[in-house]
Amino acid sequence: MQGPSLAIAVGDSGTIVRWDGAAWSTMTSGTSQSLKAVWGSGPNDVWAAGAGGTLLRYDGARWLPVASGTSSQLNGLMGRSSSEVWAVGDNGTLLRFDGSRWNAETTGTRRVLRGVWAPSSSELWLVGDTAVLHRP
Repeated sequence: MQGPSLAIAVGDSGTIVRWDGAAWSTMTSGTSQSLKAVWGSGPNDVWAAGAGGTLLRYDGARWLPVASGTSSQLNGLMGRSSSEVWAVGDNGTLLRFDGSRWNAETTGTRRVLRGVWAPSSSELWLVGDTAVLHRP
């Protein structure tokens, strides 16, 4: 996640760092799981995802764990708004946040998925190590 005076990066062992326009600082994630992706609709609504189905949400003050419903590693996040966020991961995992909870969706594959892009609310692209999937 980035902006003119805000960037957030994630990494191994629950690492989260934040750029405030002048310096990097470490944030407390509350997890030791490796984090693979970050996305936010704004500075007070940021998601992080990673190993073991880990999902965290930042509310502007702290990172809180959120149930994902999966134990598969989550590798990518993308959102169109705070009430439409997508996560992809190992074993063809595809999750959609509807503004209140995460729901599993079918992809038709068991392949590792690494990225997701939703150009509209009715179109979805998924990309992985050996797959590119399109859902019109």
